[in-house]
Amino acid sequence: MDLATLVGIIGAFSVVIASMVMGGSAGMFELPTADKLGLRGEEEARVKSMIIDALLAIQGGQNPRVIDSMLKAYLQESMRAEAK
Repeated sequence: MDLATLVGIIGAFSVVIASMVMGGSAGMFELPTADKLGLRGEEEARVKSMIIDALLAIQGGQNPRVIDSMLKAYLQESMRAEAK
């Protein structure tokens, strides 16, 4: 086996190893980050919807207690007790 063939085999082997490492890093870092961003996006959409509903209720002249109970519906059960 001559030197050029050996260098070519080592180069191809290093490309395969680099591909494996980069593929593994996607599962370890990028995918969990994408999940977290998705959850934060859903939470942000929920908060914006809550704000719009509150503003429309205020503009419509609804009773503040009715608005309060309407907004508590957006909260999780565990957080509703804290909001009292």
